[in-house]
Amino acid sequence: MTSHINIATDTPRSPAASEHRGAGIWTLRLLGLRSADLDLVVTCLLVAGLAVSRFAFLASGPWEWDETLFARGVLKFDLAAHFPHPPGFPLWILLGRLILPFVSEPLKGLQLLSATASLLTLWPLAALGRRVAPPGVAAAAALAVLLAPGVWLHAGRGFSSTPSAFFALWAAALAVWGLEGRRATWFSLLVTAAFLVRPILLVPLGLLWLAGALAVRPRKRLLPGVALGVAAGAAALVWMIVMQGGWTRFITPFAVHGSTHARNLVVNQGPFPDWGIVKGLGGVPLAVGFGVLALLGLVVWARRVGRMTAVAWLLVLGTGIWQIVAIQNRTFPRYAVPFQLGLAPLVAAAAATAAPPAIAATALLGLGAFLATDAYPVVEEQHTVAMPGWEAVRFAVAQAESRKLELVVEPGLHPFLSYLEEVERRRGHQWSFPYHLGFSSPDAASHPEGAYILVTDYPFQHFGPLVGPTRTFNEVSAELVPFTQRRFLRCWVAENPLLPLQGWYLAEDSRQQSRFRWGGPGASILVPPVPVGTELALEVAPARGPSSLPVVLDGRLLQELGGRAPRTPVRIPHDRLSSTRTTVVTFPRAESYTPGGKDARRLVAQLFGCRVAQGPPLPFAVRLADGTGLKAVAGRLEGTWQPEQFPFGRGVWTQPDARLWLPIGEGRLRLLLAAPRPTPARLEVLTRGVRLAGPVEPGPAPSWIEIPLPAPDAATGGLELVLRTVPYSPARAGHGRDSRELGVVLIETVYRPAHPIPSSFPDPVESR
Repeated sequence: MTSHINIATDTPRSPAASEHRGAGIWTLRLLGLRSADLDLVVTCLLVAGLAVSRFAFLASGPWEWDETLFARGVLKFDLAAHFPHPPGFPLWILLGRLILPFVSEPLKGLQLLSATASLLTLWPLAALGRRVAPPGVAAAAALAVLLAPGVWLHAGRGFSSTPSAFFALWAAALAVWGLEGRRATWFSLLVTAAFLVRPILLVPLGLLWLAGALAVRPRKRLLPGVALGVAAGAAALVWMIVMQGGWTRFITPFAVHGSTHARNLVVNQGPFPDWGIVKGLGGVPLAVGFGVLALLGLVVWARRVGRMTAVAWLLVLGTGIWQIVAIQNRTFPRYAVPFQLGLAPLVAAAAATAAPPAIAATALLGLGAFLATDAYPVVEEQHTVAMPGWEAVRFAVAQAESRKLELVVEPGLHPFLSYLEEVERRRGHQWSFPYHLGFSSPDAASHPEGAYILVTDYPFQHFGPLVGPTRTFNEVSAELVPFTQRRFLRCWVAENPLLPLQGWYLAEDSRQQSRFRWGGPGASILVPPVPVGTELALEVAPARGPSSLPVVLDGRLLQELGGRAPRTPVRIPHDRLSSTRTTVVTFPRAESYTPGGKDARRLVAQLFGCRVAQGPPLPFAVRLADGTGLKAVAGRLEGTWQPEQFPFGRGVWTQPDARLWLPIGEGRLRLLLAAPRPTPARLEVLTRGVRLAGPVEPGPAPSWIEIPLPAPDAATGGLELVLRTVPYSPARAGHGRDSRELGVVLIETVYRPAHPIPSSFPDPVESR
């Protein structure tokens, strides 16, 4: 019988390995049952369940820009634009191109590839576990780790971590079962494939290859695999250089990306409970438990296979975990997937010594079921709900396309926009609207000339819109947030807001002054088109100093403020504004002023926003659970409980008497509301003691009610609506401990003035 060559050749083989040598690396029967037919049937049932967990729960779209960068790179490779980012991930991009003809879009193809790799990883994990544990225990340990929240959540995503782990684990399985014959060649090729899918794993993959190569005798048997691996790496390098358009254009993005990554290391913080590898294993207690089992498993590997094998496990996994904690981002769960998977064979080893095989396998399957139960809600949410950034971009594009608006996109959301544009172009649809990068990007080179729509992932940096509605996208559960990278989870789409162009520092907020932004030398803002007859008031204060502050409108002086003037409403008369084109306001002050101390900013002007001082009433649409949207139209909502998530979306419960004040006059107001309660709400809407609508009885599903509006209050320039309902208290009704007095759930309001404004400003689009 041919002897197996192991990483530690001087150590006797374990009984488990010898007993199951025939099923060492590849077998369809994973459980080692006495009946081969029963083993095959049960294995197929387990694999079918695992396949459903992978393919039935693909993510609803991108949940992070890196997978969008991969998908965009499949369509058009461009390292300089980060499609994808360096080091290029050549084999992952190539696999994406190979599957592209069979899928609707490249991201879907990458998701399917990742899900397939996650499913097939069951076999190398089981093979590794069988080296030191009975087959049933090895398979159960593999299933348990594959059902951990972080592993399952990222199986249906477009990232390279899972497929890279698939190739690396197969290479490890070959190494621990012996690299005799052609296995040495396949071992090197599998490590090469793992590297070309995810080159940033160079160090742990290099250690894996070295650990396997040390056991190969004679050394010349490594030459075919090494030669083929080097050839594959060289071919990938040449391919990327050609696609990038030359060596210089290929290498420059590496320096740029490297310096940016190095600067970002200072924010690579996070306590132990927030580490990605901890969250992905189900939290601190479970992660510590896995860690303890892994350490015990190392001891078992050292005794049953050899000390050098245990050292190899420790070096490969330890180096990889150190890498994600120290020089990547320790809080991102996706980075941890390969090393979470690598724990399974160690857990199998520990479990095999702790209890009889049947009990150990049952306990591990129970652990897998517990982990799956914990993971299911976030996996299901990721599958059914779009990430707010992605949803906001798609919504903004649809609005710009249908309503003939220009589009302004913040740089953080640009990868999603660019990917969407390339997908649409591939389908034969060319966008009819121009779009511009927000001026927070150093690459911004243009600004809108007509009415526009802004999509941003930093709503706090912007003031409310002057003309048009807003919409906030932030419907992500608190359970899913830790498994994201906490980016693009609160996004804002607004029509025609005041748009900071150049020279502005980050927004600040204070109780005394509300939101404001400091402008430095060259500070300028873009004022959108406004309806004919509209007069604006720009709220400005100069940075305190002797020189005056000119306010210049499209190159012509509008007003000059003294250097020590207080906050001043600078009125822009209607004849200086346009209903069809944008207006640029600049502050060409002769001198700037530095606050001193650690604040070295050069300040020129302080901007508090802009408001309509006079003009026709404007339509708007506002999500009532979104305080930012209400603030944008200077509205107030009182007599409500905290906003919450309902099956139909985000809303806010009213108390029996709620008050909604809006700067509205004659026209019609529509309210989208629901009453998910067992007793009728009998809603009435009143103003100044006069009933405008009701009583009506909204049902549990959202529905609109329309309210005719009288003239506004002369003193306030708006209307206060009282929403009066029959109260319902769940606690008093014996339905739990919720003692709140509930009325109806408010979702959205849309206002249309009695006298329409020019057609260039269409009515806001209702969300439902």
